[in-house]
Amino acid sequence: MPRSTSGKARNRRGGDGLWLAARHDFRQPVQSIELLAGNLAEAATEADRRQLAAAIKQVTASLRSMVAGLTMIARLEAGETTPVLHSVAIEDVAAAAMRSLAALPVNFTRGPLDASVMADRSLLEAAVQGCLLYATKFRVGGDVVLEARTLDGGVELAISFAGDHPEAARRDMAFVELEPAVSGGAPTVGLAPALAGRLLAVMGGSLDLLQTNEKTASIRIRLPAPQLA
Repeated sequence: MPRSTSGKARNRRGGDGLWLAARHDFRQPVQSIELLAGNLAEAATEADRRQLAAAIKQVTASLRSMVAGLTMIARLEAGETTPVLHSVAIEDVAAAAMRSLAALPVNFTRGPLDASVMADRSLLEAAVQGCLLYATKFRVGGDVVLEARTLDGGVELAISFAGDHPEAARRDMAFVELEPAVSGGAPTVGLAPALAGRLLAVMGGSLDLLQTNEKTASIRIRLPAPQLA
């Protein structure tokens, strides 16, 4: 039977936990960039320099996505902005998110995406981008596949990949921003699910991590469909 963890499984209070987790999650990519930059300066061949430059682009793409998501959440929590919901085409959002992550060494494949949802375009794009980063992190090969389907009163965007979500104990922590950063150094799944789940929640949406079988995992984004006039 498919195993699932939902972003609605835990109520979150305040933003302190999120920022502690952000500090924890930013440390590794910053250290990676420092190491890669040092190696780039000493690279002996053009091929080595290209490989290191590509790796730096990959890490900075991840950082850029996290900064964008954190900034959006900070502005929402400070009351500087509110979601503006309107009909948004899933295909347009998916295309923009994939373009923003073009530096990653992974192919994104589009399945049927001809559906629209009620959402704030910028918030949804940031959430999808974070989910694509998560899928890239945990895949074990092959493409990351995006496809949408209509549900009763809503739309589901499935992001599927060959691989497994982290073991259950870590997967259950995916939407708890404080504990992974301070609970005895336990490894985390990264900020992506927590960021995406929070952005989707302010639009009336939800996010689930689903292990569909031993070889395939997926992230399921659900949002309301536009109301018919």
